[in-house]
Amino acid sequence: MASPRYPSLYQVNTRVWLTETALKLGRPATLGHFSDHQIDHWAEMGLDWIWLLSVWQTGPAGQFVSRSNADWHKEFQETPVVGRTHGQFPPAFSQEIEVM
Repeated sequence: MASPRYPSLYQVNTRVWLTETALKLGRPATLGHFSDHQIDHWAEMGLDWIWLLSVWQTGPAGQFVSRSNADWHKEFQETPVVGRTHGQFPPAFSQEIEVM
């Protein structure tokens, strides 16, 4: 199979996707919850590469740094997220999500 001259890249904000999936399932979600149907759908759309953003596990130190950085918090507050009213966060945003 020849590589396309201009391959397409689709970025998935994995942490957001896992949070939304966990809320739907009512339990922690993992990368294993990406269904074959979803992957096939991306392929049918003609996408060549899928880039999973935010695929790392956070710990207490990382959470402390992220939550104490006022600039990052302001930027997050201003970023629209599906299923979130501006300035209000669903409970899963403050909980650990099992990544692997």
